[in-house]
This record gives sequence, structure tokens and C-alpha cells, in this order.
Amino acid sequence: MNKKQRLALLGIIITIAVGALTAYSMIGNMAKLPNLITLYASGFASGVSLLVWLKNRK
Repeated sequence: MNKKQRLALLGIIITIAVGALTAYSMIGNMAKLPNLITLYASGFASGVSLLVWLKNRK
């Protein structure tokens, strides 16, 4: 794995962590728009990034 691939994987892990932390912080609270936007964006970004990373790895 080269440096670019490691950085891409690190970015994927960070976006997944942000989504998980946002989802965890929303437990028991009213869902507000900024939290929902962060959750949606991090989920979408991590999914797309992971898909591209897997596609380029083969």
C-alpha cells in the first residue's frame, strides 16, 4: 500500500468516526438540522470514499 492509499484509508476512517460520533451524540436528543446534515454528509462521504478506494485497489 503506498502513501496515497494509506491517506485515503485514513480519510475514510475519519469520516466513519465522525458519523459514528454524531450518531452517538444524537441518542436521546431531538435531531437538529446541523447534526442530520453532518450525519448524512459523513455517511455519504465515507461510503463513496470506500467504494472508490476498493475499486482502485483491484
